[in-house]
Amino acid sequence: MSVTGWCYFKVDAERPHAPQVSIGSPYTECTADACAPHGGPDEAAIFTLTPDGADSDVTGYDYRLEPDGEWTSSGSGAEATVTVTPDTAGTKRIAVRAKDTTGPGAQSVLDFLVAAGDGPVGADTSSSPVAPPATPAPPRAPPGTTPPSTAAPPATTRAAAAS
Repeated sequence: MSVTGWCYFKVDAERPHAPQVSIGSPYTECTADACAPHGGPDEAAIFTLTPDGADSDVTGYDYRLEPDGEWTSSGSGAEATVTVTPDTAGTKRIAVRAKDTTGPGAQSVLDFLVAAGDGPVGADTSSSPVAPPATPAPPRAPPGTTPPSTAAPPATTRAAAAS
């Protein structure tokens, strides 16, 4: 057996730290003090993903909208820009985890609030006639009684005075 040279390898036993995640216009990140609605359903949210300062070997990112979105890869590279398009209004959360040769690492989350859309789109009803309000039905008398509107006036009797 002959040896032709030295063999070197590096052990990476540490997974990546949680990455930095920022969101672009029109959306803003929700904080403990404020969560303003922006954008709307079907309006794209653009995120910039960068490694934690302690990581020097990040090879890409996985991301998803929680709670039930599928993990998607950003491709390769230490920095990435990804686009997510929410389909409904309300508070959304993107989860992001950096990857290196050991696999995915710790996760970061960012919440943002999607404004309500313009409402349903349909036929123009502004020229349609509007029905007048319904006239309320007269009150009903309890069973076994005569309704007050049809009751006969009470009979009055006058006793003849004896003179």
